[in-house]
Amino acid sequence: MSKKPDIYGAYDAQKLSWQSLANLLKGHGVTAVYAKVLAPNDNSKNQIYLGGNLSAVNVIPMTHIELFHPESKKKTIKRDSLLIRGKVNLRWMDFTGATYKAPEAKMILYPQYPEVRFSGFMQGCPANLSEWMQPQKSGRLAGRILIIGIDQNNSCYGYLALPGSRLSADIEPQLDAAREKHALRKIEIPRSDGMSTEDVLISELRRVYLKSPIASKKLNNKTGLAEPYLARNGAGYTLEAELGVGPNGIAGPDFKGWEVKADGSSAITLLTPEPDGGIYTTEGFDYFMRKYGYPDNSGKKDRVNFGGVHKADKRSPKAGLTLRVIGYSSAGEFDPEGSIILYDDASEAAMSWSFVKLISHWNKKHAQTAFVRYTKVQRNKINYYSYSNFVRLGQGTDFDKFIRAVHNQHIYYDPGLKIEKLKSGKLEKKRRSQFRVSPKNLSNLYNNWAKREF
Repeated sequence: MSKKPDIYGAYDAQKLSWQSLANLLKGHGVTAVYAKVLAPNDNSKNQIYLGGNLSAVNVIPMTHIELFHPESKKKTIKRDSLLIRGKVNLRWMDFTGATYKAPEAKMILYPQYPEVRFSGFMQGCPANLSEWMQPQKSGRLAGRILIIGIDQNNSCYGYLALPGSRLSADIEPQLDAAREKHALRKIEIPRSDGMSTEDVLISELRRVYLKSPIASKKLNNKTGLAEPYLARNGAGYTLEAELGVGPNGIAGPDFKGWEVKADGSSAITLLTPEPDGGIYTTEGFDYFMRKYGYPDNSGKKDRVNFGGVHKADKRSPKAGLTLRVIGYSSAGEFDPEGSIILYDDASEAAMSWSFVKLISHWNKKHAQTAFVRYTKVQRNKINYYSYSNFVRLGQGTDFDKFIRAVHNQHIYYDPGLKIEKLKSGKLEKKRRSQFRVSPKNLSNLYNNWAKREF
């Protein structure tokens, strides 16, 4: 059996520039790139440390997120403790752009520290990383740099820059300026015009601002064309259509690695996860609505609603339910088995969202988010949106910030559930579970918060 070639120690790999690698990554559809300087303990035996908080969860996309019992022999990790892990769709790339699937790649969340580690990145992969990742070889060598590119389909492309290589010399200055050198950091993909992704985003938003007001529309994912949109919630769809983003077309960020949200200076929807526990799931939607729903206040006799603002530890009078965060402390410690639960007055769980479920939703977007203010006018029954030249940019977040904001009543549950009997006799059922936030509390969700006017 022939030995697999060392793709990162090869001469051509040593001479590869950051511009050349960026071109290869862009050829695979990569829109965001992250890197970290590997420490001696970052290897196949000890896993790769991605940071002393859970922010990596919002950088590296995960699927199949689950709880599991560790098999570690380390005294610091008890065998009966629970950790969280998720699969990473990773391919290692060589200096020609060829890729090699790493089917066992995963991220592991250690809530007790908290920290995130990268694991299984060599198992079953045809690429030869053993020389630079196995501790008995050169896997403890200082100065190795891990590079991960992410495309809009949440696929990851890995590359390893070795000490003394041209690529290492090109990238390391960007990482040296980081506060925590051995944590994962974003690096800008070089462009011929020298613009960053933030610059490109602002340029596009300025174009939208100058074009306003814009008739309500929505991009058709099949045709790629914008179509008139008559419903009231068209501000976000219209802005996305202008940026060439279709509704729910991708699970990751909308534009050049940025999630873009239209901000009407009222509540902003962050997540729309269906409950995964409580009576809502065990007994079903209809039973839940009969038990906790209430008549429509507009006088519609054949309609039952369930809505209202539900904040932590505050009873909602309409439904008689109280939202509680179980398994989280004000010190920032959280139990992997924790949940957000709506309890009724009999202490029965009406609906709940496990932390694992919420992490999977928070993981998909939000690492970089632009909030764009807008106003709406109606002409001839058509809504027109004017987008402001004032934009707020949030960068760097993690699940702890989300759950802390729920605990502190900054994020709240604001559902829009209904059952309505139509004239035809059929029942119309609407499920809309959403966690929302007031614009004044947005800055609490990000490490860096900036305001831009243009």
